Amino acid sequence: MKKTNLFRLLALVLAAVFCLGGLCLPAEKASVAVAAATNEGSFTVPSRCPYTLDGEYLKGIEVNTTVGELLYYFTGKEAVVKNANGTTVTDNAKLASGYTITVDGATVTLVVVGDADGDGVSNSADVEIAKSILVNSADTAAYAGIVAELTGDGVISSADYLALKYLKECQLLVQSAPSTARVPNLSGMTEAEAKTALEEAGFVADVRYTSVGTKGQVAYQKVEAGFVAGEGAKISFVVTSDGRYSPLNYDRVKGIWLYQYTSSTSLFKYGTNQRDEASYRTLVERVINNMSRDGFNTVYLQMRPYGDALYPSEVYPPSPYVCSGSTYNGSFTYDPLEIFLEIAHASDISVQAWLNPMRLMTTGALAGVDSKYRLRQWYNDSTKNGTYIVANSGRYYLNPAYPETRQLVVDGIMEICENYDIDGIHFDDYFYISIDSTSTDLAFDQDAFNKYGASYGSSSSLSVRKEFRRQQVNTLLREIYGSIKDYNEDIIFGISPAGNIDNNQTGYLCADIKTWCSTPGYVDYICPQVYWSFNHSWDQARFDICTNNWAALCTAPEVDLIIGMATYQGTNSASSSGSDPGWGQSKDNIARMLTFLKTHSRASGWIFFKYESTYNILSDGYSSECSQEINNYIGMIKDW
Repeated sequence: MKKTNLFRLLALVLAAVFCLGGLCLPAEKASVAVAAATNEGSFTVPSRCPYTLDGEYLKGIEVNTTVGELLYYFTGKEAVVKNANGTTVTDNAKLASGYTITVDGATVTLVVVGDADGDGVSNSADVEIAKSILVNSADTAAYAGIVAELTGDGVISSADYLALKYLKECQLLVQSAPSTARVPNLSGMTEAEAKTALEEAGFVADVRYTSVGTKGQVAYQKVEAGFVAGEGAKISFVVTSDGRYSPLNYDRVKGIWLYQYTSSTSLFKYGTNQRDEASYRTLVERVINNMSRDGFNTVYLQMRPYGDALYPSEVYPPSPYVCSGSTYNGSFTYDPLEIFLEIAHASDISVQAWLNPMRLMTTGALAGVDSKYRLRQWYNDSTKNGTYIVANSGRYYLNPAYPETRQLVVDGIMEICENYDIDGIHFDDYFYISIDSTSTDLAFDQDAFNKYGASYGSSSSLSVRKEFRRQQVNTLLREIYGSIKDYNEDIIFGISPAGNIDNNQTGYLCADIKTWCSTPGYVDYICPQVYWSFNHSWDQARFDICTNNWAALCTAPEVDLIIGMATYQGTNSASSSGSDPGWGQSKDNIARMLTFLKTHSRASGWIFFKYESTYNILSDGYSSECSQEINNYIGMIKDW
């Protein structure tokens, strides 16, 4: 098939798919000069035929429909079906987009729902073709009047592509039915429930084909409820992936962290105000285009740096890193997370919501938070201020020993999972404050220990208190993991702890990494921040040795190992002296790390910290500060 005809046909296929989902909007036909089937007469569709004639195209044909089934509707007429090459096809052949049917001298082209490439099936290849058209404005301009756009904004965008991507179709073939049997209302049913309902109505029907599991709910049925469907009728309906988003995650992670300090000055804000939506979209598209072009597949987007929300939330106050002003009482002019997800997913970039669960805002800032938020209510409550939330060095921290504080963290996570098409939840390395002394550090959670820690031992023992804290974090993680998986088992949850194993497990960080890495039910992956070169003066901090030590901890096959790397260390002016001279001794550190990890038996990915150490946030270019390292590693990412 010629390219111009394929694009024209694709537009009609997409329109047919969108209409199938019950979402089609009226549209005038665009004036596109393409070759269509030539009619010597007027093509007429019999009244019993379920397909729709649209100019020179016969639309609404389901995948797996055979030539014989189509010709059945034209019994008694001189009819022939040919493929895209003009060869007559047999009755048992399956129809494909681009085939033609000629009836009594009049010819039209067939449009098979979801078959964009003309191979007779609807699969990921068709979705990829749709994406290449929908997200490329140069290609879509001519099709605005043909392709049904779903969002009502008058343009073909990634939102329309996503609507196509997530709609799935199932078809039941009626084998027999009483003459009085009427199709029931299948709305809200699963595939299995729909089949049962049809059988109870008197139909004998088999699932003819499906691309979804039994969790999917009927969103639309082509044959309306009450219709009398006889033998041979096809009852098609569209289902969603159990009414929830199907997360996009990769077995081999090639990620990058995008954090709030970048966002505060460039991405989300312009001056003291939230950046206008148009310029925000432009910058996000630039970020995603940079990542996609060079081979990244996952972005870790900071969404909660200090007990706030970089998206509209009922659980946490709005972040000053997005909203106007410098307090936590601003308002959103649009939802930045929704837009980011839309743009990222259109380029198949996975988005992980990066959260800091315990670290809160400063003492003065919390005093100004709206009283509708639990954090402010606890601040005002003398029994909670100092226990649920505790001030330390001018900043508040959440104490995870209390069920109510853990529930706040869970509620904030589930708000994201339920309201957004998020692919995963990602924690940083901040949990408890450091614990190094027997005075102020122990005072942080003395009340909680008195209430819950009697079985651990002496309240004045540092080792006892560390174990108590490790177990409180473990309890929090189990509750988070369980809540996420109960909602959508495909949303992943992981943590990026500090790279020093001893500081985590037995030291001041109180992070029980051995349990997380060896026992299912805590995390889906661990991403230690191995921010050192191969030449660190302390052997245990050397990149290869440290990575291997973490790999040895990951004994649970359910827990993936992803390595965090410090691209920010590789500046052109990095020193060749000090405890980690490798960054100054050579400029291929990251490249050698990628090579090391590519064949590592346990590592399944890596994350760069941070985005602006590779890219200029305001341009399509690369960071000039780290250009020498970038030149050595950027070409390796696609093939990693």
